[in-house]
Amino acid sequence: MRNSEHPAYHNMPRKFRRYHSLLSNLEQPLRDDGFNFDAELRWAAQHMIALSDLEDPIPPQKLDPAALQAACGPLEPELFQRMGDTLKFLQAHAPAHPFLPPYLLYYQLWKDGYGEPLRLLTPADQETLTEAPEPVIAPAIYGVSYDRINTAQVAFLDMDKTPHKNLTPLLLFVSGLLYTVGYVQRHRALPVHTYQDGLLEAAREALEAAVDFANEPGTIAEARKDPIEQLPESQRLLFMATAHSATAQTPAVYEWLHRWDYVRDLTSLLFATGVRALTDPYAKNLIQPWLQDLNYLNNWLPTAAQPYLRDFFNND
Repeated sequence: MRNSEHPAYHNMPRKFRRYHSLLSNLEQPLRDDGFNFDAELRWAAQHMIALSDLEDPIPPQKLDPAALQAACGPLEPELFQRMGDTLKFLQAHAPAHPFLPPYLLYYQLWKDGYGEPLRLLTPADQETLTEAPEPVIAPAIYGVSYDRINTAQVAFLDMDKTPHKNLTPLLLFVSGLLYTVGYVQRHRALPVHTYQDGLLEAAREALEAAVDFANEPGTIAEARKDPIEQLPESQRLLFMATAHSATAQTPAVYEWLHRWDYVRDLTSLLFATGVRALTDPYAKNLIQPWLQDLNYLNNWLPTAAQPYLRDFFNND
């Protein structure tokens, strides 16, 4: 994302224009599902016009930065809250809408930098944007063909109909982890991902975020409060962390996942985080207790998953 498109570089009139475009572009699903669209659009449009007049008045010499700042200050918390509420509504009612991902990314970036002083654009930020290169779509992840991983993922999704939801992220993660364990035993070396597609950076950041989530006091308390069929705590935390990784990403990972094909990239990412987890020192405290007793979690997982897990463990 260019700086000129990043919310940290946008003043309040620009943020209001972005929110107004969100309402306009997703008007139909908002109206269809009972959102109070007319009132919300009226509120956004009124403030957008008023602030735009302060930002770029006619004649221009009457520009009043102090008046603009005074008008914007009280509005930022309300706009931030309203945009968040609208996006939550859309995620619940139209999660697959093709216009939604850029607005979710914009809001997440704004959330991460909320309260920071406005960043200033440089002359380089104003230069004409050159055409972005085509994304690299790797046919194999750490040497494993994507088709093979996807075949397993489709089978895992069928198993998610059991009482335990969110099994698919865990099974993809464990597939990558077991593949790496078996690969090291066979080759005395780690598997390598040779494509320059951004997966390595995304997997590192996603794994770190999953470990952070697993280490949060609230996550640990939840794991202890609601045992899952007497799974040891470390394995419950692994289950919760992988489920979290599939639905909550950092802005950089979120942007990478939406570069071309979200489902393909998420499948690749979950497998790759499992590969990385074996030797990543940051994940050691989460992974090592499970590795010490591989059979415990394997026996708890669906019987139908075992052939796929064994295949990843035994074969390149």
